[in-house]
Amino acid sequence: MLGGFCGAAAVYINYWEQINLYENGGRSVPSTTNLSATAGCFATYPAAGIGSVSSFISEFTASFILMLGLSAIGSNRSAHLSRSSAFAVFILMLCIGSSFGWQTGYAINAARDLAPRIFSYFIYGSEVFTAAHHYWWIPTVAPVIGCLTGALAWACIIGEEKLTI
Repeated sequence: MLGGFCGAAAVYINYWEQINLYENGGRSVPSTTNLSATAGCFATYPAAGIGSVSSFISEFTASFILMLGLSAIGSNRSAHLSRSSAFAVFILMLCIGSSFGWQTGYAINAARDLAPRIFSYFIYGSEVFTAAHHYWWIPTVAPVIGCLTGALAWACIIGEEKLTI
């Protein structure tokens, strides 16, 4: 979490002049009427017209697939992938991003979204937590549940308990 917070601070410090120029000195959070808000640089927000249920399903499914893929890559049965595991993870992330990125920005990691959102609270205000019907909890909770479910599915289907990632 500290890394995400510090990373968001570094991005803001580096780009604050461009953010000022782009938003004419103001600060705004993405909404159905303001799709060009800069708060989206720090945390994920749903695309216009995407509801909470669809957002949750998208984040859950992406995280579930991520955990299944990481489990397969790190499996003892996938020893042939040991030298190319970084590339396999890259392809996995590329596929998840291409498939699920449009709706919610695919946080797929609670720390990747929550820590920068907490930082953006100090810049943009409480709207970062209230925007899109209090969307903030979805990229915080759904990835955790999705990854736990993915790990459980792997353990039940394959039966391997110890993974080497």
